[in-house]
Amino acid sequence: MKYIYSFILFIFLFSQTSTLSLTGFGEYINTYDASSVGIADSKFFNGYPDRINFSSCSSYWKSSFSNLIMSIDVHNYTLESDNLVSNNFKMLSFSFPVDDNKAVSLGMNPLLRSNITVSEPDYVFIPSQNSPTGDPLAYNTDYSFKGGISEFFILYSSKITDKISFGFKWSKLFGTSKYKYFLNLYNISFDSNENILYDFNNIESFINNQKYSSDKYNIEFRYDL
Repeated sequence: MKYIYSFILFIFLFSQTSTLSLTGFGEYINTYDASSVGIADSKFFNGYPDRINFSSCSSYWKSSFSNLIMSIDVHNYTLESDNLVSNNFKMLSFSFPVDDNKAVSLGMNPLLRSNITVSEPDYVFIPSQNSPTGDPLAYNTDYSFKGGISEFFILYSSKITDKISFGFKWSKLFGTSKYKYFLNLYNISFDSNENILYDFNNIESFINNQKYSSDKYNIEFRYDL
């Protein structure tokens, strides 16, 4: 029992979550197996102990056949009167055995993805004493984030003992992102009823393109209780 407690403590000490999805890089995609999603979005288990879990590199040796894997995610959102349907490619890989209880896989998949547009509905006023034109102005902003990071990977998986298996995965990360910031300026006037009118004056745009390139390594051990 003490070994189980030690193993659980080890997991908590080294568990972590990426902050990339919180800093504008987009949604983190790390599950590809529908049966894994069905059991609380598990990464290491899919409900079948003798089958491959495509999110876990230490399980690929479990298949003695060559496998061509393709995963597509389909979402159907209904919000009040709007209906949004999205189809997203999640994974494409080819795995094959190289020896008894050993396998190699090649593939690629998106890792982080974003397609976000944010528009401010309200106006911010600039009084005449602070305005560069000497007249009162108003402005609002629009933001756009598109792009993401994908990975090409090579992995090796093997069975060490009846209870322990091993997986090693190397990935090449690549991708681009485009960040757009629009500053919309308006002149302020009033109608006969003293209602504020906003007349478009000018737009200032700021565009930032980023390219990504890095390596990623993942070493995984699996122990069957």
